[in-house]
Amino acid sequence: MSTTDLDTSIHNALPLNLQPTHYDLQIFDIDETNDTFKGLVTIDLDVIQQTDRLVLNVRDIVIDSVQLKFNLTKTVTEVGCTIEPTDVVNETVVLKFQEPVKSGSLKAVINYSGVIQSNMTGFYKSTYKDLASDEIKTMLSTQFEATDARRAFPCLDEPNRKATFQLSIVTRTNYTVLSNMPVLYCRTLDDGKKFATDSRELKVVQFEKTVVMSTYLLAWAIGEFEYLEAFTDRSYNGSKVPIRVYTAIGNKEQGRFALETSTKVVDFFSKIFDIDYPLPKLDLLCVPNFTCNAMENFGLLTFRATALLFDIEKSDPKYKTRVAYVVSHEIAHQWFGNLVTMNWWNELWLNEGFATWVGWLAVDELYPEWNVFSTFVSESYESAKSLDSLRNSHPIEVAINSAKDIDQVFDAISYLKGASVIRMLSQSVGIDVFLKGVSIYLKKHKFGNAKTVDLWSGISEASGIDISKLMDNWIKKQGYPYLKVESAGDNLTITQKRFLAAGDITPEDDKTIWWVPLNISVGSGTSVAENYALTEKSAVIPRPDSPFFKLNKDSVGVYRVFYSADLLKEISKNLDHFSAEDKVGLLADVNAAAIAGFLPTSKLLEFLLHFKSETDYVVWSEIIKSVEHLNSVWSETSDQRLSKSLTKFCRELFASQSERLGFEPKGNESYFDGQLRPLILLAAGTSGLEPVVTRCLELVENSTAIPPSLKQVVYSTVLSQKNATQEQFDLILQDLYNPSSPDTVETILISLGSVQNDLVIPQAVKLLEDCLTGHGRIALMNVNFLAGSLATNPKTRVLVWNFVKAHYNAIFETMQTSVILFDRFIKTLKEHADISIHNEILEFFSNKNVDGFNRSLQQALDQIKTNYAWIQRDKSNITEYLNVE
Repeated sequence: MSTTDLDTSIHNALPLNLQPTHYDLQIFDIDETNDTFKGLVTIDLDVIQQTDRLVLNVRDIVIDSVQLKFNLTKTVTEVGCTIEPTDVVNETVVLKFQEPVKSGSLKAVINYSGVIQSNMTGFYKSTYKDLASDEIKTMLSTQFEATDARRAFPCLDEPNRKATFQLSIVTRTNYTVLSNMPVLYCRTLDDGKKFATDSRELKVVQFEKTVVMSTYLLAWAIGEFEYLEAFTDRSYNGSKVPIRVYTAIGNKEQGRFALETSTKVVDFFSKIFDIDYPLPKLDLLCVPNFTCNAMENFGLLTFRATALLFDIEKSDPKYKTRVAYVVSHEIAHQWFGNLVTMNWWNELWLNEGFATWVGWLAVDELYPEWNVFSTFVSESYESAKSLDSLRNSHPIEVAINSAKDIDQVFDAISYLKGASVIRMLSQSVGIDVFLKGVSIYLKKHKFGNAKTVDLWSGISEASGIDISKLMDNWIKKQGYPYLKVESAGDNLTITQKRFLAAGDITPEDDKTIWWVPLNISVGSGTSVAENYALTEKSAVIPRPDSPFFKLNKDSVGVYRVFYSADLLKEISKNLDHFSAEDKVGLLADVNAAAIAGFLPTSKLLEFLLHFKSETDYVVWSEIIKSVEHLNSVWSETSDQRLSKSLTKFCRELFASQSERLGFEPKGNESYFDGQLRPLILLAAGTSGLEPVVTRCLELVENSTAIPPSLKQVVYSTVLSQKNATQEQFDLILQDLYNPSSPDTVETILISLGSVQNDLVIPQAVKLLEDCLTGHGRIALMNVNFLAGSLATNPKTRVLVWNFVKAHYNAIFETMQTSVILFDRFIKTLKEHADISIHNEILEFFSNKNVDGFNRSLQQALDQIKTNYAWIQRDKSNITEYLNVE
């Protein structure tokens, strides 16, 4: 390779010859009518190796002019260059020099024109209704992760090309402008310039230079905002850090809880990482249109409304936990992800897995009464294992060769399995020791990039343990094990094998040996054999001196346990001795064993009945998850008698708890009963339990009388009745289109998926059609709440698939520019249990471009085959158990 050839990294990324050190970026001529803007970026680069070109990332950008200045020993010369045609596929443009540069520094001054996006990526526009005037207002903001900074300015758009940034923006004088850093100055332009499309005055706002950071963490926002402000308790560099929650005019009070949480979380992380919060301010902004929950831009966090705002009078109380967690997660990234950034996207889990675990750790510290790690076990740990039990899962650390692959790994493996293995490791070495190791890692790589091995090095230094030896297979290999436990005399024989949900493991699939910490519980919060760990395929250990026991105390280890029939029987008789986390793990393992064929499904149903008197919210959450999946899969057998028998089983399971809780809170009831009530009533109502249905039919007549926590209960129950009326459907739609709280829209879209009446089913599906083709009143960012709910409903899922087939081109056109949204939409196909639908889906996509969602498509197909195999294997067993006639 000659010295002027491209020296690229192993990731099919940009050449390494030039390293950016600073960007001076000016954004101006913002035209909200025609959705265009102009920019001027000056990029300072160090010449690392001789080259005759600068390769930049660009997308939806036209470069108008380029000037290159070369600096060597304080001698500045201009370098001529030509702009080669943009490579649309790889999203790059090459500036070819007339003469190569060998050392020194280069300054590239680039004038360009760009597009204000409407797809929640890059520099984009949101619209919303102003509360006071009823006018439609506009907010402009950015979303650059993973590879969309290149939509806003030419740059080297990769996480390990860190630099500093100085940003200035020209906009209307009545707009507030936010960015990563505080405002350096703001002045009205005095040169006669006016706004591009009207006569309003303009101002220029310049921000202080940022710290060294990756391009995807740069951010700005422009609009009419109001804010609440508070300060950290601790001082940093002699002063307390100001924290603000910004919203559209009229909404700021809904940000108070997030603000109170944020000040405490910044102090908490500064303490446990032993590194002060690194910026002079922190802003949290509510963005009307937002794809995910939130984004961790350094110093300017952006959120969708339901992840930041909470109305104490009108919001469903469950959203309070969501706000606390998402805020904590994004603040955690200010250290883990922003201060120290993964070197490349294959190690995304370093950002997301850690921020997930430590985000919950912060919530647990602030609100210990919530017992959030029991919720983590059910919602995060088990979700990760569910996805990772499919053949088309992926390792935590996964190869990423192009930008199109990146968005697919923002999934339950990177976030939730990553968090789960962190939790397992931290419990094994001790949380204090683990956090000391994290602090060593952060200090060593501050303002730089790092790899997984660097994290293990820090924890090894703190613990004196070879962490890589323990963890490499967890990070680099796909899947996880199940343990088969057999008792013989005073010993237990424990064998590990890889778990696949389909139960069709082959010797080729089962070559990995994982480090498996055992931690055997004998109930009452005690444990024995804490130091036992399985490091071979099989081992014999002493049996605990107890008639019952459970491996994997508190469900910390990332594995399943399948017990022999006699051991499971003893556990079933002593469930009251175990923690909520243990019960959740037992339920999930028995459920997985039935699906995979290790246990007849009748044994799962028997096991569920042992929990009828259970009162813990999280345990019931896992029970309901299990029976909902049962109903969803087995309703596709076309055997109405079996479906009715399953529904009857569910009613009997929920009856006593729904009666105990009722619709009205008791004067002295616990926090957990307040959580449990909507969960139980929703399950009971949608399974047709008469007292619950009757009360919901009464409440729906006056929606303002429905407590926020019971809105989904009432709406889902009413819609799940076969005689639901058009009037009831219209009342619910009225609430959808005129939401009373930040979470109302999500709640109602989920409820709409419960429809059973043949008269209103087409209308519910039509809402999805309108949204997916860009003609409806439901924001595209919310489409998957409705799609996911309709997909779990056996009455509607085939209609949704038929619609996808008939209108695929229009759907793809609407959603293709938001890859994450489309990827998640494709995942809803996994609910089917009919092999003919599996084959249809396979055939349909065989001639489609599936870049950006191919892994999710394969995962959906895996799940359909698993569902189908379950039915074929156990239909006679479950029919006999339920006495179906």
